Amino acid sequence: VLAGEPRSLWRDGSLALVRRRGAIGLRVHGRHFPLAPGTEAAAEALRRRARPSPAALAKLLDAQAYRLLPWQTGKKQLNYRRFFDIDELIAVRCEDPAVFDETHAALLDWVARGWLDGVRVDHVDGLADPGGYLERLRAGLDRRCERRIPIFVEKILAPDEALPSAWPVAGTTGYEFAAALDAAGVVPRGARQLRRFWRGFTRDAEDFDAVARAGKREVLTTLFAGELGRALVALRGALVEAGVASPPRLRPALVEAVAALDVYRSYADRLGRLTAPDRARWRAALERATRARPKLAPALRAIGAILLGRRGGPAKGAFSTALQQLSGPVAAKGVEDTALYRHFPVPSLCEVGGDPEAPRGDARIALHAANAERLRGWPEALLAATTHDTKRSADARARLAALSAYDARWAHAVERWTRANARLRSRVAGAPAPEPASELMLYQMLLALWPALPPGRLPSAAERRALGARIGEAARKAAREAKRRTRWTAPDLRYEAALERFLAGMLDDHRGFLADFAAVAEPIVRAGAACALARRLVQLTAPGVPDLYQGDELGLLALVDPDNRRPPDFARARRRHSALDRLQERPVRTRTAALARLAARPDDERLVLWVTQAALSLRRRSPATFARGAYQPLALDGPGAGRWLAFLRRDATTQVLVAARVQPQQREAPAWLRLPAALAGTPLRCALSGRRFVPSSRHVALADLAGPMPLALFSAFRPGSRRRRSRRGDG
Repeated sequence: VLAGEPRSLWRDGSLALVRRRGAIGLRVHGRHFPLAPGTEAAAEALRRRARPSPAALAKLLDAQAYRLLPWQTGKKQLNYRRFFDIDELIAVRCEDPAVFDETHAALLDWVARGWLDGVRVDHVDGLADPGGYLERLRAGLDRRCERRIPIFVEKILAPDEALPSAWPVAGTTGYEFAAALDAAGVVPRGARQLRRFWRGFTRDAEDFDAVARAGKREVLTTLFAGELGRALVALRGALVEAGVASPPRLRPALVEAVAALDVYRSYADRLGRLTAPDRARWRAALERATRARPKLAPALRAIGAILLGRRGGPAKGAFSTALQQLSGPVAAKGVEDTALYRHFPVPSLCEVGGDPEAPRGDARIALHAANAERLRGWPEALLAATTHDTKRSADARARLAALSAYDARWAHAVERWTRANARLRSRVAGAPAPEPASELMLYQMLLALWPALPPGRLPSAAERRALGARIGEAARKAAREAKRRTRWTAPDLRYEAALERFLAGMLDDHRGFLADFAAVAEPIVRAGAACALARRLVQLTAPGVPDLYQGDELGLLALVDPDNRRPPDFARARRRHSALDRLQERPVRTRTAALARLAARPDDERLVLWVTQAALSLRRRSPATFARGAYQPLALDGPGAGRWLAFLRRDATTQVLVAARVQPQQREAPAWLRLPAALAGTPLRCALSGRRFVPSSRHVALADLAGPMPLALFSAFRPGSRRRRSRRGDG
C-alpha cells in the first residue's frame, strides 16, 4: 500500500498513528489498519512524540501481523489469497468448518427468516474445495428452511465442459446460455469476413487461442507472481513425496502448463487425485505446452507425473489445491480481462464465457442441444444475457452482431473513417495513438451506443458529450486491461490523453465523420434491434429461468462497467408501463395495428417492454409448461431459414410455439416452418396481440405467422384445460 519509504511518509503525514472508535491504529494514505494486540501502548507513546526515532517506528511496524510494502512490488511478495488480484479482498478458508460457520451465520439467519429466495455463489472456482463447500452450504440452507432454497454458481464453462453433476445446485448463472445465443446470432460468412478484415486492418494474424495463452502467461508472471511462487513450492514438495527428481526450469514449465489449460480449473480430491475427464484435460494441456515450448519438455513431464498419476498424498493434495486456485483467476484475468481486450474482430462474441472464434459448425443446432441438455439436467438454471460483468449488454451485442450481415459496408466505412480521422491521431512513445485496434474499438463502441434517431438527425451537443463520457471511460478501461500501451499498474497518461483527444475530435466532427457514421449505422442499428428483440424472446422461453438485468425490460445499450452499472431510470419505466397498460386495454384488432406500427421501430422501448411482458405473462399462466415441459426443435425451410430459430414447449395441457429471427439480414428472405402434426389445423393464439391463427397445413410461412415482427409467440390449449382468462386476455 505504500508509495514511499515509511520514515519519509511519517514525516509528510502520509503515515500516522490515529485513534478511531477508541482504538489506536495506523493511517496509511487515508486507509486504516488495526494494530496487533500488545503493541497499542508502544503505538500511543509514539503518537505522543513529535519526532519518534526511525528505530522505534521500525520496531512497531515489524511487530504487526502484516508488512507495509510499495504496491508496485507487493504483488510479487503476497503470501495470502485474494479475490483475483484485488489486494484488499483477502480470502478466508471456507473449507475450515469453523470459518464457514462464522462467515455464513448472517446468510443462514436471513434464510431462516424467509428473506431470501435463492443464493448466488460468485466465482465458485476460487474455492479450495467447491464441491465440499456447496455440500456444506446445501446442508446449512436445508436445516434452516423447509422449502428448498436454490443455489446458483457463477461458473464459466468451456464449450465442451459440463457442470459437475454431483454439485447440489440448481445450475449456473447462465453465461453458457448467453454464449450459445451469441454464437447463433452471427452470420457465419460475415463473421469470417470480419476476421479477415481484422487481420488486414490491425496486422494481427494470431487466432484467439494464441492471444489467450499469451494473456495468461503475462498475468501469471505479473499479477499472480506470489501465487505462482507458492504453487511452485507445493509442486516441489509433491515431487519429493512421489520420489520424482526436480528438473530445472520448473517455473516456466508451470506457467506454460497453466496457460495451456482450456478450462478455468480441474477438480481433485484432498489427496490430489483427478477424475478421468480432468486427467484428460491436463494431459492435453501438457501436450500443447510441450509443442509450444519443446525445451521445457523434461519439466513438463515432471509436472505430468504428479498431475496425471493415480496415487495421491498430502503434498500432492496441497499442490493440486494451490494449482486449481491459481488457474481460475489466471483464466479470468488473462482471458476475460486481457485477451478479450486485445482481440475483438467479431465483438459480439468477445464476451465473458463466450467463444470469439464461433460459430464452430451450426450454432443453432448447438443451441438447441444445449437447451435440451439443460432441461434434462438443470431445469432451474439461470439464463443470462446481460450481467454486471458483461463487457457489452445483450442489446449492444445484438447490434454488433448485425455487423456480420453488413461486413463489407462496415469494412469500407472503417477504412474511410481511418483516413478522414488521421489528423486526430498522435504519436506517443514512437507509435500511433490510438493504434488501429483501439481506433476500431472506438467505432465499435460508438455503434453499440448510437442513439436510434430519425433519419437525417444527428446527436445534439449534449448527446455527444454524454456519448463521449461513456465511451471514454470504457475505452480507457479497455486500453488498461489490454496492457499493451497502458495498464492499471503503470498508466501511460500521455497515451490515454491522446485516446481521449481522438474520441473528442471525431465526435465533434458532426458534419463530416458523424454524418457519414449515421448513414452507415442506421440500417445496422435497425437490424440489431430486431435481433435483440428476437433473442430476448428466446431467453424468456427456453428451458431455464430467465435472469433479466436491471432496466433490461426496456432494452439496454451498455458497455463494460461502470457503464452497465448505472442506476435504472425508474421514472421512464413508470411512463412506459402506463403506455403498456393502455395498449393492453385495446381490442385485439386495434392492438394488432398498434403493434404493427411499433414493429417498424424494433428498438422502441415500448415494443421491448411489450414482448417481455407478454412472454412472462405466458410463463406465469403456464408455469409447468416452461418449468418441466418438453423442448422440441422445429425444422425450417427456405432461403431465409438459416436466420431463424424455432421450437415448441409443451406439456399435457399446453403447447407454446416460439419462432425468432436471431440472425441479422439486409433483405427479407422467405422461410417456412414445419409444424408438428398435432398443431396442423389447431387454433393458435398470439400471446403478443391476441389474434388467432389457424394453420391450414404443416408448412407455414413465417411471414404469415410472425407478421411484421422478427418473432412469433403462440399458444394452444387442449379443450377443457384452458385456464380462466384474465380481463386483458393473453397479453
